[in-house]
Amino acid sequence: SEMCIRDSTCPGESEARDFPSSVAWAVTIPGVAVPSGQPTVFQNYAFFAIPDRIFYIIDLSPNIPDPQNRIVYSETLPAGVSGTIPVVWDDERQVLFAFLAADNGILYAKKISITPQGISVSPAWEFATVSPLFSSPAVDPDSKVVYFAGTDATLYALDMITGSLLWKFTNERRARFISSPVVVGGWVYIVDEQGRVYALSR
Repeated sequence: SEMCIRDSTCPGESEARDFPSSVAWAVTIPGVAVPSGQPTVFQNYAFFAIPDRIFYIIDLSPNIPDPQNRIVYSETLPAGVSGTIPVVWDDERQVLFAFLAADNGILYAKKISITPQGISVSPAWEFATVSPLFSSPAVDPDSKVVYFAGTDATLYALDMITGSLLWKFTNERRARFISSPVVVGGWVYIVDEQGRVYALSR
């Protein structure tokens, strides 16, 4: 029999039902509202950036009558942010850290305080590289190290709290890193644009 392309003309597909529930809420984000990466969720908040260079924090709590009031924080950044924004809770300081990789070559760290009175955001530190950053950082919360890679073919490891450089690795082929690093079991894995996979002990 002929292969059926999966659409409403296939046998049985016309019986598919619409989504059976109602949408709980929807928020309109001003500007070019296509997130540059998937949102990160921590407790009742979502963190993401859009190509208009704006960093947003959205309140996900169930009992907010006006959906537009869910936008609890927005900040225009000096440059566009690529990828997902990882957030990590620091028990010692009782603050949340968020890390934003920007296309001006700078990794921005933000300190976010969440209290019953609301959210406050302040700069923690910045780390500048010589080339654009087009991928998401990765964080090891146990060692408090943030890893990120740039188009300068270099993977960086920074102290999450201070932003100081712990080490860096530049691949010998000078192939750009445009994918995000992954931290698993004491190892950092990353792929360069020529398809070589690197495993580095953290």
